[in-house]
Amino acid sequence: MGTIDEVRKMREQGLEREQIRIRLIKNGLSEEQVQEIFSQTDIKEAVSPIVEEIDQMNMQPSMLTTEQQNQERSEKDPQEIQNKNQAPIEQQYQQEQESPQVEEQPYLPIPAPEPQEYSQQYDPQYQQPYQDYQQYPSALSPDTISEIAEQAIMEKIGPIKDLLEKSIDLKNTLNVKIDHLFERIQRIESIIDKLQISVLQRVGEYVSNISDIKKEIIETQKSF
Repeated sequence: MGTIDEVRKMREQGLEREQIRIRLIKNGLSEEQVQEIFSQTDIKEAVSPIVEEIDQMNMQPSMLTTEQQNQERSEKDPQEIQNKNQAPIEQQYQQEQESPQVEEQPYLPIPAPEPQEYSQQYDPQYQQPYQDYQQYPSALSPDTISEIAEQAIMEKIGPIKDLLEKSIDLKNTLNVKIDHLFERIQRIESIIDKLQISVLQRVGEYVSNISDIKKEIIETQKSF
């Protein structure tokens, strides 16, 4: 896992894929291990934005709950303030009714304080993340994920493809050598056939010469 983080850091530093591969090989990793690390790094980088998006989705309900509580509190506070202010006014009015009336004075009701608009003072910035989240675009399109998966698969089957290409080249080379060997065998067979014919001709000539010599000897004996 540490090697994957190192690869991501080197990519952030601007190093090319080939440069990173050379460094990993110098650190003692094989070519297959390097390709495996590249594949895991690509997959991790592709999945990270999706995980972050899910985390933001999990955080959003708690933010909405806090917003609802603040809104309910702001709606309840003006009513409580109004009730608290009306209680002393009613108590004072009752005391004045029970006390002896010396001189009638016009009753001037004390106006209740107007409820403050706490909801207007509520910071609208808390609503902004929800709006931003609704406008948040998708991290990766299906085409991008498909390309990344295809690239990872190609990196996986790359060594197998190279091995197949080498096997095909070896097969072609062997076929050429076998064809050349077959041609040489045909030439040798042709030479052997010619030698056989030549030997048979020589043997025939030898037998013919012997017959001629035999006839001459017989003729010579007859002359004696």
